[in-house]
Amino acid sequence: MNIGDKVKVNITNPRSYARGAAECLNGKTGVVENINSRMSICVRFDSPAKNWWAAQSVCLAFHFSENELVPQG
Repeated sequence: MNIGDKVKVNITNPRSYARGAAECLNGKTGVVENINSRMSICVRFDSPAKNWWAAQSVCLAFHFSENELVPQG
């Protein structure tokens, strides 16, 4: 996985996310924006994700593990 790669989110363990988050993030597409030293991959979405709690800011990007991302392209 490289910065700039187009990916689709495929969450394999929804219980590891906050309530409602997996449903809002799963299936989102975007571009790899950053990869940190712990292999957490930041994906900037093509369109904002739905909010999974009322006071949340707009979710334009999120960090995932590599096994939750499917290359597109």
